[in-house]
Amino acid sequence: MKGTLTLGGIYPPLPTFFHEDESLDLETLAEHIRRLRERGITRFVALGSNGEAVHLDPEERHLVIAAVRAAAGDEAQLLAGAGANSTRETIALCRLAAAAGADVALVIPPHHYRNRMDSTALRGHYLAVADASPLPVMLYNMPGNAAGIDLDAETVIALSAHPNIIGLKPRLPPARARASSCWRAARAFCCRRWWWGQWGPSRRWPISRRWSVCDSWS
Repeated sequence: MKGTLTLGGIYPPLPTFFHEDESLDLETLAEHIRRLRERGITRFVALGSNGEAVHLDPEERHLVIAAVRAAAGDEAQLLAGAGANSTRETIALCRLAAAAGADVALVIPPHHYRNRMDSTALRGHYLAVADASPLPVMLYNMPGNAAGIDLDAETVIALSAHPNIIGLKPRLPPARARASSCWRAARAFCCRRWWWGQWGPSRRWPISRRWSVCDSWS
């Protein structure tokens, strides 16, 4: 993206398209983005939950992000999923996303060892990622896809003090305590809400698609 990063507006989370043999269908992805651009969309999310990042190897991740950037253009804003179950891999995915053309890394909590992921562990993970990531980091609170791990308000508030952690994407319209964390954050902090919208099925995971609006700032 050229110019100043701003996170207001509509961000459709993009599906990742596949051929029948489960290889990437980047041509259909590019056509999908062109149709969105024709309707005024200039902001995109690649490799979120609906982008099926968990089904992709690093090379495929890079190809998807690069294809989105090429189709969306240099002026578009691009968030890319970069979460993993280790701090080292998450940092590597943030670097991969940056090299492929993303503007922001969307990072879901590590969750394989769920019972060990207390607030101290989560804060340590996100702070280490934010220190090393070449991209600004957006917290991605998605309990349904993270073994039930739910970032609490105090954790979000503490992490908001890091200059490279720029916002929170909650799975649902946030509960009062978490919503208040956006307003109590240490500085300008984006809290994005997501609504359901219908998109076509994917090859690997038939599920409806989401839209998001960044509509709350501290």
